[in-house]
Parts: sequence; structure tokens; C-alpha cells
Amino acid sequence: MLLRTAASDSRMTIPPRSRKGVDAVAVLWAAALVAALCAGLLYAFGTAFGRPIETVEGEIVFEAQRVREHLALYVDPIVGAHDYGAVPSRYYVLYTPLWPCILALVPAGAAVAAARLMSAVAWYGLLGFAALGAPTERRSAALAAAAWAGGTFMIVRHCASSTADTVAVVVAGAALLRALRIGRADGLVGALFALAAWTKPNVIGLGAGVILHEVFVGRARAIKPIAAGLAVSGVIAIWTSRMSHGAWIDHLFRSTVQPASLARAAREIVPRLPFLGFPHAFAVYGAARARASPTGRLLLWALASSLAWTAIEMGKVGSSTAYWLEPTLAAVVTMAHIPIPRVRLWGAAGARGAIALAAIATLIWNMTASFQASRAALERRNAIARARAECGARSADLVLADQPGLEMALDGRVLETPYQFTHLARKGLYPIDLWKSDIAAPQIRCLVTETDLRDPAPAAADLENERFGPEIRPALLARFELVTSDGGLWIYRARDSARPPINGN
Repeated sequence: MLLRTAASDSRMTIPPRSRKGVDAVAVLWAAALVAALCAGLLYAFGTAFGRPIETVEGEIVFEAQRVREHLALYVDPIVGAHDYGAVPSRYYVLYTPLWPCILALVPAGAAVAAARLMSAVAWYGLLGFAALGAPTERRSAALAAAAWAGGTFMIVRHCASSTADTVAVVVAGAALLRALRIGRADGLVGALFALAAWTKPNVIGLGAGVILHEVFVGRARAIKPIAAGLAVSGVIAIWTSRMSHGAWIDHLFRSTVQPASLARAAREIVPRLPFLGFPHAFAVYGAARARASPTGRLLLWALASSLAWTAIEMGKVGSSTAYWLEPTLAAVVTMAHIPIPRVRLWGAAGARGAIALAAIATLIWNMTASFQASRAALERRNAIARARAECGARSADLVLADQPGLEMALDGRVLETPYQFTHLARKGLYPIDLWKSDIAAPQIRCLVTETDLRDPAPAAADLENERFGPEIRPALLARFELVTSDGGLWIYRARDSARPPINGN
């Protein structure tokens, strides 16, 4: 009752003389919001079958393939997986085997598209469930927040992926919604948060916030969710240890733990603020205003914790906007459960128009980005299909690439994971001579990259993101020569090939 009264008292006040202008701005804003959402849905669902396999997708799909084929998943990269012939596959297993084992239940030809569709349905389904479940006085704001989360391209390109990100975040979101519904975190909530973290180990922000709220506010109430989370973690840890023969922790750390810094976090966060900053800040402000209520207080802990953890994660080399899925879901849930704060900017000269134009411009950018990405995905798929022919690879030849998604498309398996190996070699944790010997294998006839390896060495900040760093690049350029560039791909052939380069390159 208190929340309902507060909600009715906090409605936006608009001077009568400006109502006509506000209505026009609101209609334009709503139209842009719907257009951005439709473009996001087109990308998420319309390209699920034709979008090329991306970097992390390639690693996860390859791991699922090995499980499906009853091959050992955890193999020492120094030894290599020799199940495919003379050139072994060398890799560290990403995250935990939980999601690859689930994907292994899907037939190989449908695994990527099925996982993408599953992720997209889960993401948009939970957004809609949270928004439509809001009380009548808050439903419009909740639906707008859900539409924003479903139409922001930075979020869309990760929510419809075959990686574990979306599934883990949706499981954590379900736990948060249950905690809000029953007014506390029970054993099921703790179990779901633990399951989310074991699905994707970085999805811990929401769980940490809710559990910390129970520890500091609910006190004894924290025992059940913590015990349940530990129980679930114990079962999965035992299963994972048996499956990996104890190697999973080493694989997890070597594949995911890269250097981190505050300077890098700032470089990664600032460009995302125009699209993600204001909506999250508004949700935090609303939760802070409602912190006197149990619901507002729980949401403030959850949202603040997930945002703080995301900011920390963004400082890591290899960070991704996928980390923002968790606080974005928390922001939408917050808008569905708290009174909408009063907005006093409508009376300020020029403020109304500036804010409205900025929001509309952002939405138009998101819509355009989704449409362009949909078209670019199809163009890239066609370029990948031409790559083997352009470099002269025969059916039995192998094609090396700078990311596992390309290798899965071109070879049907992963040869190596250059991003991890570059950083491990830089720290002396992976033998560079072994890497060079693999590159020299006669079975490898081509190289496909998403950057031109002939370019000058990148700046220090960009060097962190290099897939083929200066440690291995000279060996690659000595072994391969550029044939052509096609659709954002640079295609090389082995220098001992007889066919002349295409296009005079």
C-alpha cells in the first residue's frame, strides 16, 4: 500500500502549456523505441541461422562437439588433442563444462542456431515477464525499460549468442525475481545463483548483492541460501573435477584470467556510457529513493553489486559488453518494482528538448546498428564460404585463423586459441616454439584473419587485444603471404604454394 501511494505521488508533473510539445516528443520517442526493439529482434532471431560463428561461440561449440563425440574434453594443450590427425587441437576449456555438455545434447548441425534461439527466447521472455508483471501504475515504465534492453544493440549482439552468458544471466534473473516475490532469499534462490555462476563464472553480481543484503539485513535468513548455494556448488565441483581429472581450475584460469587495470576499465566504460549509462543510473536512483521499502532495498543491493562487479570486469583484458547483461536485467526488474522517481527537468529551459533528442538519437543509432549488423553478418558468412577457394585450400588441407569461430567454420574444429596463447606466451606459460612448429605443419595451407598482419605493430593499449601478437606474428608472415582481402577477412596462403596471389597482392 505504501509503494502504491508513493507511486501515485511520484508521477511526472508537466506544465499545461508544454503538454502538447511533450506529447509530440513522447510519440517520437516511443516510435524510436519500438523501431530499435524491432531491429534488435530482427538481428537476434533473423540472423540466428546465418550469422557466422564468433570467437567465444567457436570455443564453446567446439567443446560441445568433443563431448557429443565422446572425446576427452580436458586435454593438456602441450600434448594436444590428436583425434583429428597429424595437427593436434590445442586449447584451454573456457569456463566450466556445464553449458558445453548441455549443447552436446543438440545435433551438431543445429547446435549453434538452437543455442542462439534458446538464449534470445530466454532473454526477451524474462524481460517481458518482468515488465508485464509490474503493477498497472508502473507497467508502462517497465515495458519501456524492457524495450530499451531488447533494442540496445550493444546488449542485443550478446543476448542472442550461443555462449553461456545469456543463459547464466537469465537463471540469476529468475533467482532475483523469486527473492522479490517471496520477500527474501530462500534455498532455491541460493541454488539458482550458484547454478548461474557455474554456468558462466563471472555472473556473480546479482547473487552477491542479494546474499550480502540477506547477511547484513536479514542476518539469519542468509543461512538457507548460502547453504543451498554451497550444496549445488559442491555437487557441480565434484562432477567437474571427475570429468576433468582435476584440471578444470588450471584450464579456467589460463583461459580467462588476463591482466586488468583501472585505466583499461575507464577506456572500456566511457564509450558505453551514452548507451548504457543513463538508464542504469536512473534505475540506481530509483532504487535508492525506494530503499525505505524492503523491495527497494533488496533491488538497490542487487543493482549496485552487479554494476560494481561489471565495472571491475571491464578492466580485464578481453572484457566484453556481455558483462552488462546482468546489470541491464537488474535495471529492468528495478523499473518494474519501484515507484518511478519524479522528474523535474521538464520546466527547465531547453532541458526537455535536449534530453529527448539525445534519447531519440541513441535509439536511432541502436536501430541502425542492428540493421547494419544483420546485413554485415550475411556478407561475412559469404566471405567465409569463399575463403578456402580463394587461398587454394583442398578438402584435406587445414586453415589456420585468428579466432576459433573462423576455424570451426573452415575446418570443423579448433586448431588453437591464439588470444589465450598470446597472453600465456607473453607470461612464459605457453611454449612459443611449440606454437611455431604447429604453424609450420605442412597440412596447414592457409591463414585467415580479421586484421591485416602486415600492418605496423599496434600501440600498447591495442597490443592487449592482439590475437596474434609480436611473439608469433613474424613466424606467421614468414610462413604465409597475403592472397586477397574479402568481406573484412585477410586471406593468406602458404608461401610454398605455386598459385600467384589474387588481385596482385
